Amino acid sequence: MDRIFSNRAAGGRCLADKLAVYLARPGLIVLAVPHGGVPVAAEVAHRWHVPLDVLEVRKFNAPEDSTAAAALLPEICLPESARGSRGFSGLGLAWRESTPVVRSPLNRRRKFLPFSAEKIEPFSPEFGFGAVASGDFRVLNRAAPNAAVVKREVIEAVTARELKVLHRREWVHRHGRPALELRNRTVILVDDVIVTGSTMRVAVAALREAGVGAIIVATPVAAREAYMELRDRVNGFVTLRLPREFGRIGHYYTDFESVSDAAVRRQLDFAWQENIAVTSGSDAS
Repeated sequence: MDRIFSNRAAGGRCLADKLAVYLARPGLIVLAVPHGGVPVAAEVAHRWHVPLDVLEVRKFNAPEDSTAAAALLPEICLPESARGSRGFSGLGLAWRESTPVVRSPLNRRRKFLPFSAEKIEPFSPEFGFGAVASGDFRVLNRAAPNAAVVKREVIEAVTARELKVLHRREWVHRHGRPALELRNRTVILVDDVIVTGSTMRVAVAALREAGVGAIIVATPVAAREAYMELRDRVNGFVTLRLPREFGRIGHYYTDFESVSDAAVRRQLDFAWQENIAVTSGSDAS
């Protein structure tokens, strides 16, 4: 019988015990994928007294009407240098593009594959047209439907709009505090459930771009296909349930109500205050 957690916090407490093996890693930090990942990650951070922060991800689809979407351009005011070339860095942000490749069969588990190879791999259909993530990381899925016919300036306008929303969410969730430093740190990246893995792939790619030292993906429940896809791309993958047939999320959580922005903010505020208290106490000793 599948294990059922009463709620996300209960799943987080169980997950925290299984993550004890990583406590000796240097610069340990817990990052949550909002919104559902925050109550899970908060329990992990509280159990081991490590810093907690969020890593925002927003996926988006191709605009259905390129003419209508282009109306965004005057507001964005793209520079002329940001148009027309494949490798350009419009808005000062580097693009990573994903295009289909033919792969040879794999008869054994692959060694760790750096996410720099992501720009030559197609995303799954669930991924959509593109995504943005914390750190102003942007990725474009060239394997998506209609990707070849959408004008670059339209893509830039839509992406800039999504970044504005992402930045606003970061400010609201962190209560205006800056993001924690990630370079060379060991990151435990937490979500409440991983079904397709598309959001987590973007999150991991963004962390690689940020120069983290190691990434441990952790979740109470993961679909087997997503686990198989992600496990060789990170330094560790910890999960409590790995069902062969995933079914409904309600099979694994009794309470799976949506998590509000206010709840995310409260969890981060508490974790920040707790970490300051722990750090101050250790300094005093």
